[in-house]
Amino acid sequence: FHTRRFIPTTLDFTIKDHDHQIYINATMTTKNIYYLPLGIFHYWRYHIIINGKIHHKGKTEYLHNKTQIMEVMRFR
Repeated sequence: FHTRRFIPTTLDFTIKDHDHQIYINATMTTKNIYYLPLGIFHYWRYHIIINGKIHHKGKTEYLHNKTQIMEVMRFR
């Protein structure tokens, strides 16, 4: 497919919320992308691999090669 648009394939995601004791640090890497132009907008569905950790109120979950789906829409 050719969209003439920048399509990110790796995303570093960090959230620090000291008031609610939330810390997220994750890297999302694209496994594959499904692209569909739908008239007035462009639609991408990503299958991504996530590595990192989520910490909330003293509990930590480690993410190791977790596969997820992410969707992006852009209007023209």
